Amino acid sequence: MNSQTLQTQTLIPNEEKGYPSFGSQRSIYKRWASSAFPEEEIDIQEFLSRYQISFNLEIQNLKDQISASMDRITLQSQIIQDLQNRKIIPIQNLRSTKLHLKGPLYVVLEYEDGIFVISSDDLNLYGYGNIELNAIKDFCKEVEYLYFDLKQSKKLGKIMKENWEFLKNIIKEL
Repeated sequence: MNSQTLQTQTLIPNEEKGYPSFGSQRSIYKRWASSAFPEEEIDIQEFLSRYQISFNLEIQNLKDQISASMDRITLQSQIIQDLQNRKIIPIQNLRSTKLHLKGPLYVVLEYEDGIFVISSDDLNLYGYGNIELNAIKDFCKEVEYLYFDLKQSKKLGKIMKENWEFLKNIIKEL
C-alpha cells in the first residue's frame, strides 16, 4: 500500500495513554489529525511509522511485565509445592536400647522423588527411606551415632559443641 490517505478508518486519540486508536468516524480523525499535525495531510502509513517506535516500546514493556509476573507465579507455585511435600512431625522414641528421648524431637518430613527424608536443623542430621517409617528409623540411628561420637570426642568445634549440648538436654542414656 503506497501512501493512501485514510478514508474509511479513523484515528481516535486515547487521552489516558497519549496515543491514538482506530475507530470509524472520519470527522474524529480529521479533528485529531489537524490538532496533532497542523497544516499537514497525514496518511495512515506515515502516521503508523511515526508511532511505531512508541507502540513497540509499549509492547516490549508489557511483555517484560508479563514475563516478570510469570516468573513470580512460577516461584510461588514451587514454594507451595514444596510446602505441600513437607510437614513437621515429633519423634517420641529413638528405637534404641541405649538411649531414650526426654521429650519429643521435632523434625521435618519431606517426600521428594520417591524418597522420604527426615531432617533436623538443630542437629544437621538426615535420615532417608523408601517409606516414612524407614526414614524415621534411619534418622534415629544417625542421632544415636552422633550422640556417642560426640560423647567420645575430646575436642569439639563450636557447632559440634552446640550439637552435644542439645543432645545432652534431650537424651537420657539407659
